Amino acid sequence: MRKQTLEIKDIFLIFLASVALLASASILLRLLIKTYYEKSTEAYQNKLVKNQIEEVNNVYMTMRG
Repeated sequence: MRKQTLEIKDIFLIFLASVALLASASILLRLLIKTYYEKSTEAYQNKLVKNQIEEVNNVYMTMRG
């Protein structure tokens, strides 16, 4: 019969699995944050450009008469 205690190799394998899981979670979290940041930045820039175009059109129409 096998002993019920954990051997060093079992502990090491558990440690490696834990490190791999944490690394995967970290990479996924970074990817999600990057995607959210890029989308929010894109939306802000689009809004800013739209407002600038409207302002230029208003100035043009005011100057034109």
